[in-house]
Amino acid sequence: MKRNIIIFDFEVFKYDTLLGAYVIRDDDVELFQTWNLAEMIAFYKANTQSIWVGHNNGHYDNYILQAVVCGKSSPEIKKISDELISHTRKSYLDIPLYWYDLCALHATSLKTIECAVGKDISTSEVAFNLNRPLTTEERLKTESYNRDDLNQTFEDFNNTISEFTLRLDIIKEFNLPLDALNATG
Repeated sequence: MKRNIIIFDFEVFKYDTLLGAYVIRDDDVELFQTWNLAEMIAFYKANTQSIWVGHNNGHYDNYILQAVVCGKSSPEIKKISDELISHTRKSYLDIPLYWYDLCALHATSLKTIECAVGKDISTSEVAFNLNRPLTTEERLKTESYNRDDLNQTFEDFNNTISEFTLRLDIIKEFNLPLDALNATG
């Protein structure tokens, strides 16, 4: 079975949640960005057999995705986000998800990688602790920031594709379940 690769990243605010993703199908790459929680759920359901790749998704984005899929509101998702960031939330993945975390290869932040490869470090121009819905301009700035993170994650994935491919080969060779993809090396 041929599986899509989903490079994904969330941006979470109290009243707004953004999912950005690159959907990789063979030689085709499509950008998907939405602020609509129902569209995120539909996107997840359409991609349950895909492999979801992120940077630190094993400690953050997977659980934001789970909150969305479980029907949480944006304020509830923000609370979960804050708890994940402050390490005060113990989370368990209760949704089917084949995932691969690039952070496990580097044990460093995406911003550190950007710096190491000589890029300007992209930071959000919009404060994540706003106590109101985002304006249209703030949403556009956040979408741009999200695309920067997606681009760096995609580049990092391409630069470490041999590790990913090796894991898939081991899974196939030893007839392991695909969730072994996120097991330690």
